Amino acid sequence: MSHPLLKAAAFILFISVNIAHASTDPGTYIGFDINSALIGEANTDNSSGEDLSGNLGVSAASLSLGYRFESNNRIQISTSKMSLEHENGTDSDVSGYDLDWHIAYGEDAVQPYWGFGFGLYNMDDSSGYFVNDNDLQGNSFQVLAGMKFDLNKYLELDLSYRIKTIAWQEMLFFDGNQLVSVHMTHTYSSLNMGAAVKF
Repeated sequence: MSHPLLKAAAFILFISVNIAHASTDPGTYIGFDINSALIGEANTDNSSGEDLSGNLGVSAASLSLGYRFESNNRIQISTSKMSLEHENGTDSDVSGYDLDWHIAYGEDAVQPYWGFGFGLYNMDDSSGYFVNDNDLQGNSFQVLAGMKFDLNKYLELDLSYRIKTIAWQEMLFFDGNQLVSVHMTHTYSSLNMGAAVKF
């Protein structure tokens, strides 16, 4: 990790530890989010030394169930559907689950927050390309920062910027007489808008 990134990580840790959290009534919530990629890239590298990259368009929607602690931090699990549009004109549908942690600050109607999460994803209808007849699977990691807007006791809006990477499982192909392993990742940054109903 470069020196500026170390400073940024240390600053984020300092802020998260030293800023007082809101005293909030704990409870569950159900949320719905949509997002669209601002920047996206698909990368593949293989054991024969051929590395390829191209632009990636992403649009997604998710439904989440979460729990809000007294500290105003939240943990949530989401089910997501994504549409990937590759530079070469091919499209892919992806579905999966995310587990996220949101760290929110303040007790005003507008609350800044940041968070991170992990996920498990599936490239739908891709089993026909593989010998074992299973869809391609991948693991994801995301970081996010944004604002939560308390409209009233029961409704909250959310606006955030997110960076997400999905690393797909290794794929094996025959290139002539040679077995080639291929690794593929999808990385994108997006603007996310959502709403949550609090209970």
